[in-house]
Amino acid sequence: MAKASDSSLYTLGVFEIGGVCSTMLFGITSVQAFNYCRHYPKDALLIKLTVLSVWLLELAHGMVVWHGIFTLTVTFYGETSHIAQPPRTIWLSLLFSSLIVTIVQIFFANRIRVFSHRWIVSIICWLLAIIDLGTSLAMLVILMERKHIDVLQVQYRWLMAVSLGLSSFVDVCIAVSLCVLLVRMRTGTHRKTKRLTDKLIKWSIESTIVKSGAGLLQLILFMTRGDLTWVFFYLIKATLFSNSMLVSWVHFILSNFSDHIFYAALIHGNVPARRTTTWRV
Repeated sequence: MAKASDSSLYTLGVFEIGGVCSTMLFGITSVQAFNYCRHYPKDALLIKLTVLSVWLLELAHGMVVWHGIFTLTVTFYGETSHIAQPPRTIWLSLLFSSLIVTIVQIFFANRIRVFSHRWIVSIICWLLAIIDLGTSLAMLVILMERKHIDVLQVQYRWLMAVSLGLSSFVDVCIAVSLCVLLVRMRTGTHRKTKRLTDKLIKWSIESTIVKSGAGLLQLILFMTRGDLTWVFFYLIKATLFSNSMLVSWVHFILSNFSDHIFYAALIHGNVPARRTTTWRV
């Protein structure tokens, strides 16, 4: 593998493409957050605060990312050495990204408790999510102090590997647990309930493939290449997680009654009797 200090390997393109894709996904998140607030203004306060927190964190994430990209592109135009030593705002985005990932994982790990009425798997996922947050914050402190990306590429490679591995493991664990619980619920139920559980299983698999796939690609690129191609997946990670939550909610709640049933099952683990029900945690 080439040395991380080889400046010819560091390209500005991965930052710019990652920033553009992240912003596009943030636009989707904003639309879904607006649709959620419009259709469920009387929803439980905790759920509304979760949506607001994720949206605000993603907004902050986008702002610091684009400040860093502007600095690299305009302020330090032509100075390729700064690409390996980007502005601190680029690394500050790690704070917002890790918080978004943790919130989303904790929320969906709680779905396991709601469906199973047991705490053990949810507690394990929560603990692993918190540990993952701790590793991300440790990387943030290291990057803020050392400033150069070499320290992460060489000296603390294991820390990045642990963080990405934990994140993907928690996602897969949540998806597998939900699918197992839903398959058990599906057995012996009537046709409408089976369609509902099939939809929930499909959603769990699809969202996990996207999030875990991106995380694994980032890990593979980080461990096998000496360039910054992995930064692309790092920049879009936060928006992938927020979209996995918001898009899934709103996509299923806007068209008809059965989709409102899906929403109630996904968020609260129950099936409402009426469309006008106000969901509570």
